[in-house]
Amino acid sequence: MKRWTAVVLLIVAFLIGAVVGGLSVELVHLRRIAAWHRGEGPPELDFLVRRLERRLDLTREQTEQVRAIVDSARHDLWQLRREVEPRVHGRLERARAEIEALLSPEQREELERLGPALLPQGPPPHFGRGHEPGRPRDRGGD
Repeated sequence: MKRWTAVVLLIVAFLIGAVVGGLSVELVHLRRIAAWHRGEGPPELDFLVRRLERRLDLTREQTEQVRAIVDSARHDLWQLRREVEPRVHGRLERARAEIEALLSPEQREELERLGPALLPQGPPPHFGRGHEPGRPRDRGGD
């Protein structure tokens, strides 16, 4: 009987570990997405430079060149996002308005209570702040 108890406890411990690990990964992922939506930029790009440096055994000069390329790409992608984001949010707002037109007043009230998690409304709060994440403010428009 003791052997079965040990096996069951081991299985339970494994399952708890798997659940906690999965939830931890999901939490980290959600925080990264939330940071991106707040306009803080993707932290994965710095990780990418470090990973390339280590995996490819880059010299110091190569690492700095790779970092410059990644920073330039980050800047370009941020600018692209700022250009496209208003169109995306405009389309989402039109879709929301079309859906709201189909709903009863009670359903519209419930949709409002559900908030933007289900159907986004308007641009994200960071939009138009004038500062690109991950870049010093004194760099201006480079």
